[in-house]
Amino acid sequence: MKPWNEAIKGLALLSFLLLGLGGCTSEAEAWYIRGVEAQSLDTMIFRYTKAIKLDPNYAFAYNNRGGAYNKKGLLDKAIIDASLPIRLTHTPTRDRLCV
Repeated sequence: MKPWNEAIKGLALLSFLLLGLGGCTSEAEAWYIRGVEAQSLDTMIFRYTKAIKLDPNYAFAYNNRGGAYNKKGLLDKAIIDASLPIRLTHTPTRDRLCV
């Protein structure tokens, strides 16, 4: 994995640790984090899609899924996902799932 990918992964995980100070995350956040941790593009897309289904306003999930689509060469889907976060202002849902 490229060093900048590791840095992005670390920053994403840190941001969610700070957001979930109680040690709990929403189910959508949990799927998003799993997407960040995924090694394959197909797994990333699957996990980000799960996060989006649970929270349709999850701008970070759309953004990252769009990046995965772009890397797979699925440019139409990448463009759609990349344009959505611009329209969304998202604070992750606070319905907490403690695991």
